[in-house]
Amino acid sequence: MDINIHTSNLRRIICFSLFIALSCCLELEGQSCPPPQSDDLIVLDHMDHPSTSAFSDLWGYASGGKEYAIIGRRDSIFIEDVTDPYKIQTVVSIWQGDISTWRDFKVYGDYLYSITDNGTNTFHGVVIYDLSNLPLSAPQVNSLTTEFGRCHNIFIDEANARLYAVGMPGAMDICVYELTDPANPTLWGCYDLDTISSGTNTLYIHDIFVKDNIAYCGHGYSGYFIWDMNDKNNVDVIGSLPSSFFDGGYVHSSWNFDNDDKAVVATEIGGNPGIYIVDQSVPTAPVKIAQWKQPLHQCQDAGNLDRKRPHNPYVLGNKAYISFYHDGVQVLDLNTLTLDSYYDTYPENDDYSSGFPGCWGVYPYLPSGTIIASDRSHGLFTLIPGACNTLVAVTDARGPGTLDAGIACAEDGGTVTLSGFISGQTINFQDIGQTIRRNLIIEADPVDNITLNASGNNPIFHVLPGVSLTLRGFTIQSSSSSTQAIINEGILILDDMTVIHNAGQDAIRNTSSGQMSVTGDCNIEN
Repeated sequence: MDINIHTSNLRRIICFSLFIALSCCLELEGQSCPPPQSDDLIVLDHMDHPSTSAFSDLWGYASGGKEYAIIGRRDSIFIEDVTDPYKIQTVVSIWQGDISTWRDFKVYGDYLYSITDNGTNTFHGVVIYDLSNLPLSAPQVNSLTTEFGRCHNIFIDEANARLYAVGMPGAMDICVYELTDPANPTLWGCYDLDTISSGTNTLYIHDIFVKDNIAYCGHGYSGYFIWDMNDKNNVDVIGSLPSSFFDGGYVHSSWNFDNDDKAVVATEIGGNPGIYIVDQSVPTAPVKIAQWKQPLHQCQDAGNLDRKRPHNPYVLGNKAYISFYHDGVQVLDLNTLTLDSYYDTYPENDDYSSGFPGCWGVYPYLPSGTIIASDRSHGLFTLIPGACNTLVAVTDARGPGTLDAGIACAEDGGTVTLSGFISGQTINFQDIGQTIRRNLIIEADPVDNITLNASGNNPIFHVLPGVSLTLRGFTIQSSSSSTQAIINEGILILDDMTVIHNAGQDAIRNTSSGQMSVTGDCNIEN
């Protein structure tokens, strides 16, 4: 039974305690459990189109000073204006008439190329959309269906105006199209690579990277291959590394370093899924030289670390931006092979036992430096690099110096401080609430007279079971008739707090699992 605290007749509670309990969690030396949601990567906005359908990959497009994110959902494509990364705006939605867990995109000039795989009625081939009239429209201008109806991945070698499609069913492993006329591609050639190399049906390509007519391919359990695609009549293998060099894992995808002498290779399943660095400076004899994986939740999930899996890496400068499923976006410093920063887009993960939830794709190439990422459950995120700081200095909903960023950066048991920089001000939460997943203290100096106000459909704080939240020295209120100020399923400690609800509901909803204590000089009223 939920317990709703309604204290219209009680104006002041001094040193009164309902219940105090402590919680703890397993920690490894040097790591809090669970870890912070963010480290030096800050979310600016988030767009989740409500649906039971999962999201998939994304890509970016920039033109005329505007920036866009293109993200797939099981039944649709959404084009989002992210020019202002603090305010994602949907400008175009495209229903493709099928259900597919996989949609992949690339852009060449002002044209979007889309494919689908692994769904019902996915027989569209490559569908082409004209982006030149954004943000008003993105009409379909063509589709390529003669060679295949579905495939898994596409890549565009922009310098040579060629589109590569891979991962289609049947004997063909790769089809290449010339983009001299981007709206009307012409077939350059389709190839069964098994007839060229092994003579057996093992060279299905899962993902591909191409530079200067050289294709770098993830062939699943067959390994990593480099192909010469210069001569349509003489496609040939240059070099390869079998799967055994990747701990027997499934070579899923790769991306070259900027100078192409090395590649970041991701194995998604099998063996020990992780990130591998391949030296391909001698392309006829590529060599694995390093591997890396740093689970965020290793303190809780020692038995499931083999299921912590990367999906897709993208290289920009000396960093690899990796969609890491359960652990969100991870940025790897390629000079030191250390974790540079991360943002966990799927914070409800507390182990790696489930399949493939979390971050599907990341795109770090927008001119502004905004990073966009797609999460299968939570949709689109805009992010920027920024030092983690638990000092709240601005009243914006999201971004550097906000309460949102401070909570994401705080370690388990840590403190977020509402600073004097926002003395006398109110932080308004419209439809953005804070789900508390780690033990936290949020405090202010009472003389600063800081207020948190819920004005939308979500509470300011939702404390999950088994988690402790201490609030100290400020005011919580809700001006919304749709929700309480706080929903508590865990342990809520109020110390020198004022909690007000003036829209006809209770200030706090303490559920059957919730425990609460009130100490100090507190004022809880409607």
